[in-house]
Amino acid sequence: MTEKKVSTATTEQIELWKKQFGEVFSLDVEGHVAYLKKPSRKVMSMALSTGKNDPIKFGEIILNNCWIDGDRQIIDDDRLFFGAMQQLDQMIEFASSEIKKL
Repeated sequence: MTEKKVSTATTEQIELWKKQFGEVFSLDVEGHVAYLKKPSRKVMSMALSTGKNDPIKFGEIILNNCWIDGDRQIIDDDRLFFGAMQQLDQMIEFASSEIKKL
């Protein structure tokens, strides 16, 4: 059993991260908390191209490249890592679009 790290990020710290990184996400895996920034196009490209053949690598790339702060056990402990992987798609937003044949 892993020791839980309680989130220590203050409201002020989160606001600073938002100014620095834009959107900030809090990921809680059974009390283990991590703070992540939104993945860039470059990070998504790396994750998606690698993730075609290795879905685990997809999660590793997203977590490692979007990590701001938090309990590293989320990355190091397989059970927590798999729990985190289930939520990573929530950080990706798509704009609505429309195409018309002219």
